[in-house]
Formats: sequence, structure tokens, C-alpha cells
Amino acid sequence: MSLRVAFFTGYFPLPSETFVLRQVLDLLARGVDVQVFAAPPPPGAPRPQAWQEHALERRFHPRQAPTDPAGLALALARRVARAPRSVQRALGLASLRELRWRMRPSVPRALSQLDLIAAGRFDVVHAHFGHWGVPLAALRATQPKLRMVTTFHGYDVTVAPGLHGYGMYRRLFQVGDRFTVNSRYLWRRLIALGCPEDRMTQLRMGVSSNEFQCTPRRRTPGEPLRLISIGRLAPMKGFEYAISAVAELVRAGHDVRYRIVGDGELKSRLEEQIAQLGLGERVTLLGVLPHEAVRRELASGHLFLLPSAYAPAGQVETQGVVVQEAQASGLPVLVSRIGGVAEGMIDGETGLAFQPESPAAIVQAVEKALSRERDWPEMGRRGRQLVEELFDSQRLADDLLQIYQSISAR
Repeated sequence: MSLRVAFFTGYFPLPSETFVLRQVLDLLARGVDVQVFAAPPPPGAPRPQAWQEHALERRFHPRQAPTDPAGLALALARRVARAPRSVQRALGLASLRELRWRMRPSVPRALSQLDLIAAGRFDVVHAHFGHWGVPLAALRATQPKLRMVTTFHGYDVTVAPGLHGYGMYRRLFQVGDRFTVNSRYLWRRLIALGCPEDRMTQLRMGVSSNEFQCTPRRRTPGEPLRLISIGRLAPMKGFEYAISAVAELVRAGHDVRYRIVGDGELKSRLEEQIAQLGLGERVTLLGVLPHEAVRRELASGHLFLLPSAYAPAGQVETQGVVVQEAQASGLPVLVSRIGGVAEGMIDGETGLAFQPESPAAIVQAVEKALSRERDWPEMGRRGRQLVEELFDSQRLADDLLQIYQSISAR
């Protein structure tokens, strides 16, 4: 009899969270009955090709709840009033106070699906992002045999506790069966919040190596250097530093073309920066692209650049799955030495790491990479090998399934 697993997260599917979709697909391929409980993606977000190919609509349970504060409060009151006394105790007014008002709107949306999950006779419920594990902790009161896995990704550790209270995961840490993180950096941060280390596992977010063709990178004489970046146009990604670095490279006599895949709140500011620096012919903001188009962009670049920075609220990159996608494509990678990003490459072998928030450091890394141009094919080969050894989603899916089986056997 196959395992029945409920995935519980914020939005599904999101272009910026392909790792969640990847886990769903790999588990389905292993015979696991996966059902996803989440909100539909924002309007305009492209549906991945896998949505139709794997008929995911039949496995998706969209979250429906009022969005105004009064409606949210009413929905929460009704849900708690209907709940058994044990669930009311599990939720606890103290827990809600810890979440503060900015977190509370997510609670009734989550609670609106607890009944569905409880009635689904699942073996495991898997929350992606710690703040979505918080309301699920209430299920333990009425379903002691239900096993809980919570995957932390970054924002839920580096930002959310500061906004909503450093005790927000107290109950979750008490009742959760396993907690996974994508890097040693995040491991240390989660322990500092009180997570029990004996129930933690490092489970990297993987990529499907077979989806990327590893091509040796070479540049013909006189050909412009093509840099490629992928990520949300948000402070954490540090694209403003990369654009300034491109301007410095051009002034130093380098012929550079820089393409950025992604969209976000900094788009207008970055467009203004590009115009002010006179880089309109050299820097291109491509917006959000389907995964197939992203692969084509990776295939056409010479070097991949991830200039991650510290966001004002404290958010920082904890893995950077795009670094693994780039290495799977055979691209040498240039990354900020920040958070857990550099854990996903080998400095000097698969690329170069540099100090964050410094255009000069990016320029130095690019020029060093240019001085080692003959090494690019070997860097790409070694990067692909690293991905296959540590980040291949098939291997990681086997590890995740082993986690499910080990906690279900208790």
C-alpha cells in the first residue's frame, strides 16, 4: 500500500518555487499518493508544462478563505469554536499572540483546510516553509498517528521570527516529527531558534539533471561575454550590484552582455539604473520565463552570476537552486559568499565566490574567470558532476521517501 502524503504550502505552483513541484513529481513517480493543499498562484503566473502532463489539477486542493480582516477573524472564530477542545488547546491564544496580527491572516486560511487534511487519512503531512507548519501542529491533538515533516527554506527562519515572535515555532518544534533544511547555514540558524537537532535532516532542494544539457562553454575571439542571472527582482538578489559591475567592466574595455530572468518589486528601479548608466544595449531584463525558456537562456550564457545580498529585513539566500541549474547546464558560476549559496558550488573548481554587495568584487570575479577561460569546460564538467552527486532530485526524492517511511513506521 502506497504512502499518502499531503503537501501544505502557501501558493502552488510558483515559478520561484520549482523545488516544491519537483518533489511532488518525483514522489508521484515513486508511487506516493501526493495531494497538494495551497492557494492558487497569483494571476498571470505561468502554469508549468508538468501541470497538464501529470494532471495535477486532480491533486490540487485550492485554499479558499475570506481576505478582509473581519472575515478572517470570523472564519478563525468559527473554526476554533467547531474544533474539539483538544484542538482549541493545541492552537492556544498564546500561540496566536506569538504570531501577531501580521501572521494571523494566514492562520484561518490554513485552518480552512485542516478538516480536509484530517479527513484524508494521510500518513504524512509535509509543510513547505515553517510558518505553514505552525497551524498544522494543531492536527496532532486529534490525529496522533499523523506524521509531520516541515521543510524550512529561508524567509521562515531569517525574517519571519523577527516579525512574528521568536517563539512562533515552539509548538511545532514540540510535535513535529522531522524538520529539513537545505544548507548547513540554515541548519545553524534553525537550531538557534530552538529546533531539536536530533529531529533535523539536511535535505537539499534538487534539480532534475536530465532536464539540462551540459554544454562546454567556449567564447570565440571577438565574441561578447554573456552573463546570465535568474531570480526575483528583489533586494535579496543584489542585481543592482551586478548592473553597477557591468558598467565598470564596460569602462575597463570589456564587451559584456548581461541578461536577467525574473520579475519583482525592483523592476522599475533597475530599469532606471540601467538607463542612467547607459547600459540599455547591454543589460536586458527578460521578466518571468517558462522553464523551457530558462533552460535556453542557461544554454546560451558563458558565465552564471548570482550576486546575492542582505535584504533590509534580514532575508538572505540559503541555497540558491538556480546555482545548481546553472551548473547542471555546464556553466561556471560566480556567486556571493553569503548565507548558504557557496555551499552549492566549489570555489575555484566549479566557479568563483566573491564578497557580497560589492560591484568591485564582482568585477574582480569576472576578470578572474576571464583569465581562466581555458578552464571553463572543466569547470562546467565538474559543476555538473557536483549536481549529480549532491543535488539530483531523483536521489533526493529517495532520501525524502526514506524520511517518510522511517517516521511512519513508528
